[in-house]
Amino acid sequence: MPRVSSKLGEGAIVSAPAKSLRPSSVMKQRFGHILDTARVEDLVVCGIAEREYSNARKNAKCLLLYHPDFKTAAGELLELYALPGAVKITKEGQNSSRYILANTTAINDNNDNKDNNGNKDNNDNTGN
Repeated sequence: MPRVSSKLGEGAIVSAPAKSLRPSSVMKQRFGHILDTARVEDLVVCGIAEREYSNARKNAKCLLLYHPDFKTAAGELLELYALPGAVKITKEGQNSSRYILANTTAINDNNDNKDNNGNKDNNDNTGN
């Protein structure tokens, strides 16, 4: 079940593999033969919307991102987008605008379903 991300909201700083960012034509032009290994840092989350993501022409819920190095021919910031599972959160977003997403990864978020000793917490109170 999707949950409200405790860290991802407007203004969050994230990174993503270049091959996961769209529009793919911009990424191919920018990174060329290193597209598969390049990672784009310091992307700023500015929203969430449905966008056509894959070659199957299916719409998916995507994070809307911008980066000062990616601009249109007119000099305006280019809207980039990626699936939520492709990004890693490096800095939290605003508390007032959190997104409900199924798959996100935070760099320092390794305590999911674990107790203080690092054991998986299955909510089993039987003592077994």
